[in-house]
This record gives sequence, C-alpha cells and structure tokens, in this order.
Amino acid sequence: MILSTSHSRALLTFSILYLSLSVADASAQGAGRIEGIVLDAETERPLVATNVFLKQNKSGTFADREGRFVIPNLPALDDILVASHIGYRTREIPVRLQTGETVRVEIRMEPHNIDMEEIIVTADRRYDSEFRTVKAVTVTGEDAIATRPAGSTADALREAPGILVQKTTAGHGTPIIRGLIGKDILLLYNGVRLNRPTIRTGGNQYMETIDAEALTRIEVVRGPGSVLYGTDAVGGMVNMITSPPSFTDGGIRWEPSLRTRYTSADDGRSLHLALAHAGPGFAARLGATARSLGNLDPGGGIPVHDPTGYDEIGGHFISAFRLSPHQTLRVDILKLRQSEVPRYDLYASGNYETYLYDPQDRFLGMAAWRVTQPSPWVNSLEWNVSWQREHEGRIKVKPGSTTRTIEDDRITTIGTFLQATSLAARRHALRWGLEFYADRLRSTRTDISPDTSVTKRGAYPDDSRYQQLGIFFSDDVSLGPATDLTAGIRWSRVWCEAPLEDPYGFYEDSFSNLTGNLGLSRRLRPWLNLLLSVSRGFRAPNFNDTVVLKESNNWVDTPSPGLKAETSTNLELGVKCEWNTNDIEIFLYYTALDNLIDRRPGTYLQNGVPLPFLDENGNGVPDAGELPVRVQKNVGEAFIRGAEIQCRFRLSERLTLRGNAFYTYGQSMTADEPMSRIPPLMGLIGLKWHREGATAEIFVRAAADQRRLSARDIEDTRIDPGGTPGWSDWNIRGSRDFGPLNLSITLGNLFDHACKEHGSGVYNPGRHLVLALGWTPGI
Repeated sequence: MILSTSHSRALLTFSILYLSLSVADASAQGAGRIEGIVLDAETERPLVATNVFLKQNKSGTFADREGRFVIPNLPALDDILVASHIGYRTREIPVRLQTGETVRVEIRMEPHNIDMEEIIVTADRRYDSEFRTVKAVTVTGEDAIATRPAGSTADALREAPGILVQKTTAGHGTPIIRGLIGKDILLLYNGVRLNRPTIRTGGNQYMETIDAEALTRIEVVRGPGSVLYGTDAVGGMVNMITSPPSFTDGGIRWEPSLRTRYTSADDGRSLHLALAHAGPGFAARLGATARSLGNLDPGGGIPVHDPTGYDEIGGHFISAFRLSPHQTLRVDILKLRQSEVPRYDLYASGNYETYLYDPQDRFLGMAAWRVTQPSPWVNSLEWNVSWQREHEGRIKVKPGSTTRTIEDDRITTIGTFLQATSLAARRHALRWGLEFYADRLRSTRTDISPDTSVTKRGAYPDDSRYQQLGIFFSDDVSLGPATDLTAGIRWSRVWCEAPLEDPYGFYEDSFSNLTGNLGLSRRLRPWLNLLLSVSRGFRAPNFNDTVVLKESNNWVDTPSPGLKAETSTNLELGVKCEWNTNDIEIFLYYTALDNLIDRRPGTYLQNGVPLPFLDENGNGVPDAGELPVRVQKNVGEAFIRGAEIQCRFRLSERLTLRGNAFYTYGQSMTADEPMSRIPPLMGLIGLKWHREGATAEIFVRAAADQRRLSARDIEDTRIDPGGTPGWSDWNIRGSRDFGPLNLSITLGNLFDHACKEHGSGVYNPGRHLVLALGWTPGI
C-alpha cells in the first residue's frame, strides 16, 4: 500500500469528526427548530443559496439545492426571520417559537432584476452568486451548449470570455485559460476530477469524453483553484454540470424529450433522446446520444480537412432519492465512446499515414449522499464516491510502412470526497473536507506487420499507480454589511510509482504542498463590487511528465524522473458592476510560475548509448522518420499577465448588447522567450433581440495576430513559423418556441473567412448552417 500509517490516521480523524456530528445532533433533539423552503414567487422553483437568518438570535443557514433550510437547536423566541438573495427583494417574516417546537415556513421571493443573477458552485465548492464571489467565473448555459458550432463539447466555450478553445483535430478540443492548457487546467464532472495522470500538455481529447447533450451548464473559473481542488488547478477549472432530477410534492410526472442537431460544415448529425421521471421520493433521467460527423470544411478556400470525421455514442442515467426531508442520495452513471477519431494535424504534416484514437472511451459512476443540518454547527454535509474507467487506444501507421502500431492505455480510478459547510454566527461561512483519488494504469503496445506481432513497452510503464490526498479548509468572513474576506488553506500529497525500464529502475516519488488563498470583496455601492485576491497554485508531475515514451508531433517524449512540482502565485484585481439590467466585469491578473515543466532537447539511452533521437532500427544513425528526443525539465521561472473584460447592456426592453475581450502576455524569464501557446488579443461583440419564446442575435468573434512564438511553437507543425494570422467570424443566430418545440438556427462564418485558433491543428468551420430542434412535451 502506498497510503502510509500517517495518512490512515488523517482518514480516521475525519471519521471521528463525523461521528461527533451525530452525537451533537442527538444532544440537541430537545431544542426547537425552524424549517422551510424558499421559492421564486413567479416560477415557484426552489431558490438555492438564499441566506436565511434570525434578526435577533443571529442563527442562520443557506437554502440547499432544493430550496430547503433548517435552523435547529433554538430556544423559545419571538424574532424576525430574514431571507435575502441577490436579485430578489429581501423578505422579513415574524416567527414565534415555543420550547421544543418545530415551526415550518414557506418563503416566496419576489424577483428584482433576476435576469442578471447567476448562481455558481465551482468557485467556492458551495452555492453562491457570481456577483459576490471573488473569482472570475463564466457560466455557459444549456442554450449555448445546444447551439455550439461543431460537435465537440469544448466548442460550447468558444464565446466565453477569457477562453481560447484549441483543437488539434475536429473531434477534440481543450480550453486555454489565462495562457495555460491541458495538465494545468482541472476538468470536473459534477465536482468529480476527470484529470488522469496521463493528461498531456494539450489534453485535447479528455473534455470530449463527456456528452454535451447531458449537460445543463459549464462553469469555468479563471485562475488558481488549488486550495479547494488540489493539483492541476493552476490556470483554472472547468466543471461540466448536469442538473439533479426534480422531486414533486405529490404525484408522478413523466417528461420525454428529444434533441436533434445538424451542422453543415462537417455534415454532422446527432440525436439525443431522454426520459425524465419525477416523484415525491424518487426522480431520474435516462438519456442516450448518437453522433456522426464527416470531414470538416473550413473557410477561406482552405481544402477540406480529410480525415476529420468520426462516430460517437453515449448515454447517462441520473437519479436522486429523497431519503428524508433533509437527506438525498444521488447516483450518476455516464458512458461515452468515440470511434476512429483521426488526429488531423499528423496527417497534414505527412508524419503518419494513419493516426486514429480508437477507442476514446469513458465510463463514470458516482454516488453523492447529502444531508442538511446534521448537527447544530454543520449546515450541510456531502459525501461523494466515484469509480471511473478511461480507455484510450491509438492506431498508427507511418508513410511507406507495413507495420501497424496499436497503443492501448486503460486507467481505473476510485475517488471520494467529503465536504461540509457551516454558518457560524452569521459572520463565517465555513467549508472544509478531504478528498482522495487513486489511479491504476495498464499500458501496452503491439507492432503488427504482415508476418509478425511484437509486444513492446507501452506509452507508459504497465501497472503504474498514482494517488493523491487533500485536506482543505476555507472561511468566508463577513467584516460588515459590505465587506467579505475569504481565506483558505489546503494540504496536498501525491504519490506515484511506475516500473520503469533500465537504466532508470523502479520509479517512485511523492510531492507535498501547502496551498493558501486570501480574497477581499468590498461593495462600494450595492451595484459595485471591488475584488482583490492572492492565491497559490500547485501541480504535481504526472506520468506524462515523468515516465512517458511516446511520439508527439515532431519529437519523441522520453522518461524524465526527478522533476519538482510546479507552483504559482496569482495576484488579481477585479471589479464587478450590476445595476438595473446591465453588468460589467473587469479583471487584471499577474501569475508568477516557478519550477515550470516544459520540453527540452535531450537524449535517451539506447543499447547503452545516449542518443538525441529514437533509434528504432538500432543502427545508431538518425534515419528518415526517426524523430528527435525531448525530455521534460523544470525550466525555471515565468510569468503571465493579462486583462479580461465582459459586459452586457440592456438597450431597450427587447434589445441587449453584450461583449467580451481578453489580452494575455506570457514570458519565460529563465529562457528569455515567450511562453508557448499564449493566446492573442481576442474578443466578441453581439446584439441580441429577445421576447417571450423567440430570440435573434448577430455577433462577431475576432482575434489579432499572434507573432510572439516560443522555440517550441516554432517547431510545432500546427503553428505557422511566422505565427497565427488574425481573423474575424461573423454569425447570425435565432430561436423560436412552437409550443413544446424549440427551433434554433445559426448561420456561422457568414463571410467564409479562414479562422484558426492559435495552436490548433484544424481551422474553424467555414460558412455553415447549424440546425437544432428540441421537443419537450409534458405528460
């Protein structure tokens, strides 16, 4: 076992803490309590994250995801119950409580500029308003997901501020957030970690193993999240979220739905079928998706990208059980498989005759138990357990070769996290917990020629293992009616081991880190919030850094044991303004990176001789097709600075203007060169008309030239040696409801410009049409 006695003690300590909650709860059974539900007065939907407290007694809590709340352990009182929520008018309700009595209330909140309000969970591991959190947060809703311009899940983020979506091939995509990508961005599914120890610098394929049709929102947090989420969350976090099924107060409700989609640029077709069930004690949603995409037709006279087409099939089952008025159990199962996804950039460069990801497969199962007010000093407790199986196969054939190489990586992951929230004397909103993940990797390679089949070392040593443990604590302190202080700390520990070949021997290493953050929120006016924060980021080296042996672009990555963990320090100043039906958000940031891990030319020991190339035929001479060797090194210090702005203005009752822009500058101080794959100046501006049941919008996305290239960028075949030219992409989009039917039409890249995101291996779609039809009848 890699988990040592000291770490077992840590787990035991948390178990004792949990048992103490039950004891404390038992001791408080004789006290009075106030319980109830908070609803939107217009829609009658539960209103999560509402602050509910007693004006004189000072006890209080937050409404949970079903809008329910409990204030326990109360004496006899005659008080005022106050409910407040940004975007709603504050309610004050007189309450009188006798000794040992339970009072139940229903609070209906009147909306006040509700269309400006977003409730987010990723930034702080709890429900909070986007306006109040000190983080820079972007929420992409269901409509944007449904109308994305191409088939990949990452395409839904193309219009989000501060994000460049890099695509090595049409079926893959990954966000670049604040100049960082892949292994420096943490991907989550309903709070469960998706990053595996094989995630690459690009990491293009991993977000695509989550079915976009199952999602109701994608939350992106820009900036470090290592205090609450641990390793990998240096540049930001992307949480792909499915809404829990809704319960009914009585009776049974069934709701089938259908969504179909067509994209002309790649002849893409998808069909999603789902059936939802809602009852007083059990609710569930079962869905299945099938997708088929052809070769991508880019704009500007660029030839059709052949091959880029692939097939995909997926399904999900989301269920919830109401165990008691204050306890729920949620069970999610997700399965997705992509078949024969070609890596187009390696075809275009001529390096490969065949390069297919087949299969790209994920299975994920998770169970989350949540209880509200388990003790007088704990408002909510959630325990999540997950099991994942990720299978990535790669089929490769080089030009003129008769050998077919099949690489196969299978990762099994078990994970769990326990987190709790408390509201102490109305001044402290506490979040604390722990999480643990363990990965086991099986990796093989088989070279098949007409007469032989030879098994070799896989891209990673077979039976490699990776474990991580984290304990975190965070406190939001109210310093007054307009000032909040956020402080957090986390201890992280990562262990890794792999049976590396000679001359390295068995690889074993561990990394520890103590991470902290401090943030200040000052509301100078009810509509103006000034934000200041300093935070630390942390990323432990993974298997793709330390033990990999695999071709990548125009080089071969070779084992690099002995690396140190990357760390970062982030300084951030932000302003959030919300008045009437308008909002503006501006962030300035500076991120200092230390022990940055990057590729550098190196040697690999072959037949006892260190060679700067991979000598596949063993003759000691670099023959045609034998690629240069690259090793990972801690290359020293670097920094990234930038600015982000997004805004929305209601010009009239039916007309809204929106826009965003971001600027990023990255520099390696040690190498005295630009950092790799730094986005250019980018932005969007759009004008939207809307009325009940119908919308229409014209918008343009644009990017400036990016001529600042690192040495690694220059040798990357996806980037032109002179840099990436600027571009503009004009679009018109509209939607209309016809009873239970919703029709959405997008005319994209109207002027058929050649648009290529910096660092991508494929161009964006040329002039194209996107048709999306949704049908949701009630039964």
